[in-house]
Amino acid sequence: MGQRHRRRSVLKGVVGVAAVAAAAAPAVAGSPASAAPSRRAKPGLVTHVTGLSVEVELDGGGTASVPAVGFPDGWRMRTGDVVMVMNSDADGSPDHALPFVTAVSGPFQPGPRSEAHVDGRRIRILPETVRNGERRTGGSHAVAFCMENRHESVLTATAVRFGG
Repeated sequence: MGQRHRRRSVLKGVVGVAAVAAAAAPAVAGSPASAAPSRRAKPGLVTHVTGLSVEVELDGGGTASVPAVGFPDGWRMRTGDVVMVMNSDADGSPDHALPFVTAVSGPFQPGPRSEAHVDGRRIRILPETVRNGERRTGGSHAVAFCMENRHESVLTATAVRFGG
């Protein structure tokens, strides 16, 4: 049986999506696989959502119940979402979950309903997705910061930046 962590603290700040993208640089597609793992961050899979808290099955074993922070306003976590569980306390206990993002960059093509394609990859764009810059026309350059959902096999954009 895996190790179980339960944390009841509520964080007083929210990290912006851009900061999360910068902090998750080793998780960005195309980054070197040899990046040293952080003792303060562990990837995991959301197994249960209750309000603003998530139950996460950690890679390497164990689970953690932590608040989800750093997501766009109105964002709905789903089971199967991949997140980073952060350990910010001195005792190393899991403290909160942040978006685990992958950057997809290239030509933007709108699709039906909530779909779009960036560099040929299908991406879900939600009303909660943060949009920066003006989308000119299909084919304009975009960078989409996406979360993977392993149950639905889809990338969902937390933020999209249009333009050069």
